[in-house]
Amino acid sequence: MRNNRFIHLIEWTQRVDQFEQRLKGNADLRWGGHDGGQHLRQALGSYKLACFAERLRGETPSTWDQPRNEDTLRLFLINKHHWTLEQARQVVGEEDFLYLLRDEVMSMKLTEKEAGPVKDSVFFRDGFQDFAQHYAEPEK
Repeated sequence: MRNNRFIHLIEWTQRVDQFEQRLKGNADLRWGGHDGGQHLRQALGSYKLACFAERLRGETPSTWDQPRNEDTLRLFLINKHHWTLEQARQVVGEEDFLYLLRDEVMSMKLTEKEAGPVKDSVFFRDGFQDFAQHYAEPEK
Protein backbone atom coordinates (compact mmCIF):
# COMPACT_ATOMS: atom_id res chain seq x y z
CA MET A 1 0.00 0.00 0.00
CA ARG A 2 1.29 3.45 -0.87
CA ASN A 3 2.16 6.08 1.70
CA ASN A 4 -0.47 8.75 1.26
CA ARG A 5 1.42 11.59 2.94
CA PHE A 6 1.46 14.71 0.76
CA ILE A 7 4.16 17.20 1.71
CA HIS A 8 3.68 20.41 -0.26
CA LEU A 9 7.28 21.64 -0.16
CA ILE A 10 8.61 18.29 -1.40
CA GLU A 11 5.95 18.00 -4.12
CA TRP A 12 6.69 21.54 -5.37
CA THR A 13 10.48 21.18 -5.22
CA GLN A 14 10.45 17.89 -7.11
CA ARG A 15 8.42 19.43 -9.91
CA VAL A 16 10.61 22.54 -10.15
CA ASP A 17 13.72 20.35 -10.34
CA GLN A 18 12.10 18.05 -12.93
CA PHE A 19 11.23 20.90 -15.29
CA GLU A 20 14.54 22.68 -14.75
CA GLN A 21 16.46 19.52 -15.67
CA ARG A 22 14.24 18.88 -18.69
CA LEU A 23 14.91 22.38 -20.02
CA LYS A 24 18.66 22.14 -19.40
CA GLY A 25 18.74 18.96 -21.43
CA ASN A 26 16.78 20.29 -24.39
CA ALA A 27 16.88 23.95 -25.46
CA ASP A 28 14.18 23.27 -28.09
CA LEU A 29 11.63 23.01 -25.26
CA ARG A 30 12.16 26.64 -24.24
CA TRP A 31 9.31 29.08 -24.77
CA GLY A 32 9.81 32.46 -26.33
CA GLY A 33 8.61 35.72 -24.79
CA HIS A 34 9.19 34.95 -21.12
CA ASP A 35 11.84 36.42 -18.87
CA GLY A 36 13.15 33.13 -17.56
CA GLY A 37 11.40 31.04 -14.96
CA GLN A 38 9.77 28.72 -17.48
CA HIS A 39 10.54 25.77 -15.22
CA LEU A 40 8.58 27.47 -12.41
CA ARG A 41 5.61 28.14 -14.68
CA GLN A 42 5.54 24.55 -15.90
CA ALA A 43 6.00 23.24 -12.38
CA LEU A 44 2.95 25.26 -11.29
CA GLY A 45 0.62 23.35 -13.61
CA SER A 46 2.02 20.02 -12.53
CA TYR A 47 1.87 20.99 -8.86
CA LYS A 48 -1.70 22.28 -9.10
CA LEU A 49 -2.72 19.00 -10.72
CA ALA A 50 -1.14 17.06 -7.83
CA CYS A 51 -2.91 19.32 -5.31
CA PHE A 52 -6.18 18.82 -7.19
CA ALA A 53 -5.75 15.04 -6.98
CA GLU A 54 -4.86 15.30 -3.29
CA ARG A 55 -8.03 17.30 -2.62
CA LEU A 56 -10.12 14.75 -4.48
CA ARG A 57 -8.54 11.93 -2.52
CA GLY A 58 -9.37 13.75 0.72
CA GLU A 59 -13.00 14.30 -0.31
CA THR A 60 -13.68 10.64 -0.94
CA PRO A 61 -11.43 8.57 1.30
CA SER A 62 -11.92 4.85 1.24
CA THR A 63 -11.05 2.49 4.04
CA TRP A 64 -9.77 -0.20 1.71
CA ASP A 65 -7.64 1.76 -0.75
CA GLN A 66 -5.20 4.64 -1.13
CA PRO A 67 -5.36 5.36 -4.84
CA ARG A 68 -2.51 6.94 -6.77
CA ASN A 69 -2.99 10.42 -8.24
CA GLU A 70 -3.65 8.97 -11.69
CA ASP A 71 -6.42 6.71 -10.41
CA THR A 72 -7.99 9.55 -8.42
CA LEU A 73 -8.00 11.73 -11.53
CA ARG A 74 -9.44 8.91 -13.64
CA LEU A 75 -12.27 8.46 -11.15
CA PHE A 76 -12.96 12.20 -11.42
CA LEU A 77 -13.18 11.91 -15.21
CA ILE A 78 -15.63 9.02 -14.80
CA ASN A 79 -17.81 10.70 -12.17
CA LYS A 80 -17.81 14.30 -13.39
CA HIS A 81 -17.39 13.96 -17.13
CA HIS A 82 -19.14 10.59 -17.54
CA TRP A 83 -16.23 8.77 -19.09
CA THR A 84 -16.19 5.00 -19.16
CA LEU A 85 -13.55 3.12 -17.20
CA GLU A 86 -12.00 2.00 -20.47
CA GLN A 87 -11.75 5.60 -21.72
CA ALA A 88 -10.28 6.81 -18.43
CA ARG A 89 -7.64 4.08 -18.39
CA GLN A 90 -6.34 5.31 -21.73
CA VAL A 91 -5.17 8.52 -20.08
CA VAL A 92 -1.68 7.68 -18.86
CA GLY A 93 0.50 10.76 -18.60
CA GLU A 94 0.48 13.96 -16.60
CA GLU A 95 0.41 16.07 -19.78
CA ASP A 96 -2.81 14.32 -20.84
CA PHE A 97 -4.41 14.91 -17.45
CA LEU A 98 -3.37 18.57 -17.53
CA TYR A 99 -4.90 18.94 -20.98
CA LEU A 100 -8.15 17.17 -20.08
CA LEU A 101 -8.57 18.85 -16.69
CA ARG A 102 -7.31 22.27 -17.76
CA ASP A 103 -10.50 24.11 -16.75
CA GLU A 104 -10.54 22.53 -13.30
CA VAL A 105 -6.84 23.13 -12.68
CA MET A 106 -6.95 26.71 -14.01
CA SER A 107 -9.95 27.66 -11.87
CA MET A 108 -8.59 26.01 -8.73
CA LYS A 109 -6.99 28.41 -6.25
CA LEU A 110 -4.17 27.11 -4.10
CA THR A 111 -4.85 27.27 -0.38
CA GLU A 112 -2.39 29.10 1.85
CA LYS A 113 -0.73 25.79 2.73
CA GLU A 114 -0.53 24.69 -0.91
CA ALA A 115 0.66 28.11 -2.12
CA GLY A 116 3.40 28.52 0.50
CA PRO A 117 6.22 26.76 -1.37
CA VAL A 118 5.27 28.45 -4.65
CA LYS A 119 5.24 31.91 -3.08
CA ASP A 120 8.61 31.27 -1.46
CA SER A 121 10.08 30.38 -4.87
CA VAL A 122 8.72 33.27 -6.90
CA PHE A 123 8.11 36.29 -4.66
CA PHE A 124 11.53 37.85 -5.32
CA ARG A 125 11.48 37.42 -9.10
CA ASP A 126 10.44 40.15 -11.52
CA GLY A 127 7.40 39.35 -13.61
CA PHE A 128 5.92 36.70 -11.35
CA GLN A 129 2.92 38.64 -10.12
CA ASP A 130 0.82 36.52 -12.45
CA PHE A 131 1.39 33.56 -10.09
CA ALA A 132 -0.83 35.36 -7.56
CA GLN A 133 -3.93 34.60 -9.64
CA HIS A 134 -3.49 30.96 -8.59
CA TYR A 135 -3.61 31.70 -4.84
CA ALA A 136 -6.79 31.76 -2.78
CA GLU A 137 -7.47 34.86 -0.76
CA PRO A 138 -5.99 34.47 2.73
CA GLU A 139 -8.52 33.60 5.39
CA LYS A 140 -9.15 36.31 7.94
